[in-house]
Amino acid sequence: MSRRWWGLVALVIGGILVRGVQPGAVIGSPTVDGYGTQWFYWFAGEVAAGRQALDRTDLLFHPWGKDLFAHTGNNLVDAWVALPLRTLFGPVAGYDLWIALLLATNAVGGALLARRVGATAWPVAALALVVNPYVLAEIDLGRPTQAWLFPGALALWGLTGSRREAAIGGAALAVCGWTYWYRSEEPSELQSHSDLVCRLLLEKK
Repeated sequence: MSRRWWGLVALVIGGILVRGVQPGAVIGSPTVDGYGTQWFYWFAGEVAAGRQALDRTDLLFHPWGKDLFAHTGNNLVDAWVALPLRTLFGPVAGYDLWIALLLATNAVGGALLARRVGATAWPVAALALVVNPYVLAEIDLGRPTQAWLFPGALALWGLTGSRREAAIGGAALAVCGWTYWYRSEEPSELQSHSDLVCRLLLEKK
């Protein structure tokens, strides 16, 4: 049964990709944030290749340059995760495959949270972190950083488990904070949403 449900999740993700793939262009609309995402993903590759420094660049805000830690916290976590795919498959196909991986890990995060509270309808939770207006809108607007809910879900899962799982959750929480400046609040937001759903279900009963 689990394989069938994960097959359904895979089909949904595949459908999103088929709907969003554009010849010669990455998934999403041509927005300012989208251009910025592609620039930073490219920049991560330049840093990895030793052609740019990790802490500062003169390629932005000439003639002053940009302090990457002081200005944006050097939040290139998703760019680093996507880098192997972009290196192997190119900037377009590699980015699209990263979106597929992002959605897949979101589904895993939803399933982990549902199973943590003993919910049998974990496939619904898995799909909820894949097919929802927020995630799909962020991907379309070129903001995969905000659409990647897996670190927050993993943090919440870990912080409600054993000591070993709590260590994993703490690391995931740190990743949340480094991924984007306000993302450290994401686990509490997911908890609030989960509580709201549970209350609504209890009221119906």
